[in-house]
Amino acid sequence: MSGDKHDFATGSPDPADDLPEWTDEMLDTAEFSIGGKVIRPATGYIGPNGVVRGRRPLRGRAKE
Repeated sequence: MSGDKHDFATGSPDPADDLPEWTDEMLDTAEFSIGGKVIRPATGYIGPNGVVRGRRPLRGRAKE
């Protein structure tokens, strides 16, 4: 049987190592849910300049 075989015991790079760390500001605005039931809704979102409080802007609609 041929194919790509990866030996994970040799210390192959983990893609999760490249992810940024969660900041306190990110955790303050995040939604928390357990088993699909929302415990605390999100109070913001991660935008291009970091964490933004409030609702994400609607795309494709003119500002009123």
